[in-house]
Amino acid sequence: MTDNSEFNPELVLAHKFPERAFAYTERDVALYALGVGACARNAVDADELKYVYHENGQNSIQVLPTFAALFSLESIPDGISLPGIQYDPHLLLHGQQYIEVYKAFPSCASLDNKVSLAGLHDKGKAAILEIETKSYERESGELLCMNRTTVYLRGAGGFSKASKPFSYVNYASNQVPAVKIPKSPPFALYEDCTQASQALLYRLSGDYNPLHSDPSIAKVAGFSAPILHGLCTLGFAVRAIIKCICKGDSNMVKNISGRFLLHVYPGETLITEMWLDGLRLDLKRKYGSEPWFQQWLLSERISAKDALKFAIESLLETLFDVKLGSGTLCIRLTYMDSKASNSVERNQGFKRKKTEFPVAEVEAESKRCLNGWQGDNLSKCSKFPLEKVSKPCYLALLCHRTAVYFGGRYLKYSRNVSQTRWIIDDERMGEASVEEIIGGSILPMCQGDNYKFHAAGREDIDVRMLGSGRPFLVEMQNARQIPSEESVKEIETKINQLEPKFVGVRNLKMVDSHSWTLMREGEAEKQKQYAALVWTSRSLEDEDLLSISSVKDLQILQRTPIRVLHRRSPLEREKIIHWIKIERMAGSSQYFLLHLCTQAGTYIKEFVHGDLGRTHPSIGSILGCRAEILQLDVTEVKMDCFLDE
Repeated sequence: MTDNSEFNPELVLAHKFPERAFAYTERDVALYALGVGACARNAVDADELKYVYHENGQNSIQVLPTFAALFSLESIPDGISLPGIQYDPHLLLHGQQYIEVYKAFPSCASLDNKVSLAGLHDKGKAAILEIETKSYERESGELLCMNRTTVYLRGAGGFSKASKPFSYVNYASNQVPAVKIPKSPPFALYEDCTQASQALLYRLSGDYNPLHSDPSIAKVAGFSAPILHGLCTLGFAVRAIIKCICKGDSNMVKNISGRFLLHVYPGETLITEMWLDGLRLDLKRKYGSEPWFQQWLLSERISAKDALKFAIESLLETLFDVKLGSGTLCIRLTYMDSKASNSVERNQGFKRKKTEFPVAEVEAESKRCLNGWQGDNLSKCSKFPLEKVSKPCYLALLCHRTAVYFGGRYLKYSRNVSQTRWIIDDERMGEASVEEIIGGSILPMCQGDNYKFHAAGREDIDVRMLGSGRPFLVEMQNARQIPSEESVKEIETKINQLEPKFVGVRNLKMVDSHSWTLMREGEAEKQKQYAALVWTSRSLEDEDLLSISSVKDLQILQRTPIRVLHRRSPLEREKIIHWIKIERMAGSSQYFLLHLCTQAGTYIKEFVHGDLGRTHPSIGSILGCRAEILQLDVTEVKMDCFLDE
């Protein structure tokens, strides 16, 4: 048992978790899908093959929403070794997992996890920790998802100093609603058989708790054999929901709350029962057989727009004798009714109160009011479909085209040209930008409204981009004209002939939206080659040159450079220097030309001068002298993307 006198909740609450990096590839995504039973029944299951294979020519595999649970594994230190906590690690249990998904996950990505303590509770015989992890895509800075992991530290309770048990919560109480299993029969049911080796397969996704693989550890914890991971059973359950309710569309799942009350042994059968609740149960009674409703059962709410959209889809298909599909042309129809507009206008003259309630509180109050109305009373007040109107409404029509993409590789010949437009206090930094030169040349040809520039990484304004160039995409918005292949080649020629010659373009062509995914996937694994002019504080001997040139696959540790610390997370990154070659400059013993190949994301300037010891080892530390980089060129970005055909 734990000496609970050593449990100090004040120290636990004061602890600041470090930010943690997490990266994954398509292989990790596919391995996880297999670990939660994808394709176990049928190796060519039409609904699940997309999670492990590039089915039907798709450029990337799809990611199950429960894959997000892996992001938080790195966030919880080994053994929960936090200050103020003493407990037996063999008695730790994963009790609950809450996930909010904000956007679809790419098939490979590098993430930055921001971790905080969301809850701490004394339950007498156990202590409960709630740890919240917010995962941001490193390149874009976008928030992908949030995990809240609840762990039970058995035997660590009883640390409260007051008569009332200690309890701390750092999130809205209604954020995770309590779930009660209805007495009515389930709306849907799905049965899955786990394999005897299921826990061993799932642990390959990074959850190496020996409770799920070591019989002796499982026995100490009170189990007859290793048990299945709670997150593995959660993955099975959400897979069943996607298959039965979402018709295979995993993007419909927006939040997940799983509580692990009973253990499961590998090899046992899992039965997932599904219910609908609240107002949506009433709609299910009336329209549960309609496809449009089944597609939106798991969304947080059904808007009137979406309800109308899905209700008329089948009618339009029948009326026009066509199948519903998507294309590049979008038509926006706006229906306006004078009677409804007048009621809105009458309210526009009043001042709005400055005090606004959080969305969560408004939703909770709305649900509380609705709970007082049940059955027929609610149906009378919220009739659906709506009653017919006698007077036609006013129709406004707007047409626009979805984005079209142009891909290629750019070269930057100037040391005073930024990649994107750089303005500080209304003053331009540099003479021009790659974004404006390329995008500004393509925009008139397409007669679009605007454009966005994307690239596989970036170089500093004073660094040239040479060799075969850096992959880029131009996203053209609402293009009114689609150029021919010949016109695109003419634009490439025009850019390459611009004076002064700041930027060049290679292999410019129109591509589809999947090229964005391909570029991002390759970006995580790419290697880059550089040439740098370096000065050292002492003359170098032949032994020094040999020492540098013999470097192969050198692992370095880089803390976020001081020069970018104001806009980047303070993290430590392990990077690989694949090879280095150094050659003397004629007429000098202190100036050298350095050629090197590194892993993507390596800060080259800091690798040379050491950044006050924040990068180690560095060229300066290896040579035992001061080293400064005077000029730097990127000579190659090794990616199989937009290469010459």
